[in-house]
Amino acid sequence: MNPTVVIGILIGVAAVVFAAAITVWAIKITRRGMHSPARSGATALPKTELKSNLLRLNHPQHPFQVFASSDADLEIEWSVTDAKWIEMLGPASSKVAYRAWILLDEAQRTVRYREQLRESAVTAGGGGAFAESHVSSGLEMWGRRTSHRWGLRPDFSVGEVLRYDFTPADVKDLVRQIANDSGWDFELVFLKGRARSA
Repeated sequence: MNPTVVIGILIGVAAVVFAAAITVWAIKITRRGMHSPARSGATALPKTELKSNLLRLNHPQHPFQVFASSDADLEIEWSVTDAKWIEMLGPASSKVAYRAWILLDEAQRTVRYREQLRESAVTAGGGGAFAESHVSSGLEMWGRRTSHRWGLRPDFSVGEVLRYDFTPADVKDLVRQIANDSGWDFELVFLKGRARSA
């Protein structure tokens, strides 16, 4: 067999093995971020106590609200921004809202957490209106979102019209820590049914 062909085959096999190793490593990293076990030695609290502890996250220092839900055991809402300003063509606005559902699976002592981010922007003017919206959940939720904008305010003063610095992990990690310290596992889920009440 031609030595060039053999070298090509070896390089191809090495590339496949390397890609497989990287894929396995990425899956392990992702799973580690998606699941964390109860803290070693922690006594598992009853579901009612854990729920009370999570509701204590409602505090003036936190920009989100935790409340009982008909869809899950608890729900979290965070209005990250709801800004309005005026552009050359007319009024404009931007909304960013975070939402999460928490299911407390007492049988498996697991807190299941599903999150969602809604982003929308609207610009209106004499030539019509332009609207854009985006809903994300899953692995996209690991990142940080920031925005800062100066412009003409609705009262026609000039200044800052939009500013936020938002990281979904800010709330997710609080819930994870409370769950693990309470003797429960934490699991980040992507499917609605995995974090919704039956």
